[in-house]
Amino acid sequence: KRFPQAISLLESRARPLPLNNFEVFSLARLYRQTGDDAKALPMLEQMLKAEPGSAFVLRELADLYRAQNRPADELGTLLQLFQAAPDGATNDRLVALYRQRGDTAGEQAQRVAAEHAGLGPTTKMPEIVTLPTPHVPRQSA
Repeated sequence: KRFPQAISLLESRARPLPLNNFEVFSLARLYRQTGDDAKALPMLEQMLKAEPGSAFVLRELADLYRAQNRPADELGTLLQLFQAAPDGATNDRLVALYRQRGDTAGEQAQRVAAEHAGLGPTTKMPEIVTLPTPHVPRQSA
């Protein structure tokens, strides 16, 4: 893995010219892969301002917030991602975050949004159901 060399190459390219969005995203991912989230975060946040609704940036930013244990930021970012590109994995994570917060109204609203997006019921987070008590015959005395 030659992450440090790739980082140096992109950083040196940024000095004479501004990096294009692909290069910025690539550099941010390299920073994350080498554990330098402090450099990646402002780059991703700035890129999101330049490309609102970018699924690639939103997904990377949500992953970063999750790694930094920032559930409120992760939730907000995942909501934007779900609006831009609804998918089952994002929906499942949103339901889990609402459940962690104890926000049953948010969880229910997300389930409805998923159904409207054509995703159907959540598959990884099934509703808790009450199973009937099995019939056990009485023994006579």
